[in-house]
Amino acid sequence: MITLKNVVKRYGRIHYGLKEVSFQIYPGEFVFLTGPSGAGKTTLLRLLFRDEIATSGEVRVAGHKLNNMTQKEIPVLRRKLGVVFQDFKLIQDMTVFENVAFVLKILGVSHKEQRQRSWKTLKMVGLQHKLSSYPRQLSGGEQQRVAIARALVNDPLVLLADEPTGNLDPELSQEIMSLFERINRQGTTVFIATHHRSLMNQMRKRVIGLESGQIAFDESAPSVSAIPGASLIL
Repeated sequence: MITLKNVVKRYGRIHYGLKEVSFQIYPGEFVFLTGPSGAGKTTLLRLLFRDEIATSGEVRVAGHKLNNMTQKEIPVLRRKLGVVFQDFKLIQDMTVFENVAFVLKILGVSHKEQRQRSWKTLKMVGLQHKLSSYPRQLSGGEQQRVAIARALVNDPLVLLADEPTGNLDPELSQEIMSLFERINRQGTTVFIATHHRSLMNQMRKRVIGLESGQIAFDESAPSVSAIPGASLIL
């Protein structure tokens, strides 16, 4: 589902975001990406939804080779992806329903189907009663769940999340991770960047660690505290 081979991302002549990164994530996997601030987590995720292009190496996602992808092909890739950001990126003058349905509207889905799919997805995240609310009227946890609903409304093959619990307290963080796990059980491949050690310990999924833009470790269902380099995790 996701394949990186010898991926390098360089900014200018001497600064490297990623150095010779290689790994594969299979359909239906749930994988964490971790490492200290500046390790390259966000850079890597941006490559996966084609917000940036690798300097060299090969990036494949959901059957697409991203390196030589044309501008016309990018929307086709993104229809297969759901992306959740730490700062939510909700449209403040749209209601909860409008924020979620917006993705479907762009894709030309009928109004009737927009309503049905948006309702179903908001119910999945427990926010069907907030359809008419605006983002400013919601708690941080509720805003994050709206962002997740928006990422899921188009039934993506792959869900990418960049520090999705970074602004939430431990209890809300656990709720969000439980939601991701439920989504994963339904068949969606989930790839989450986080530095939250206790959550990774609780979830016991595969963890890929970055340090200075390079793979520091790649362990299946580990106890994070026992992983070489775990001291680098904030």
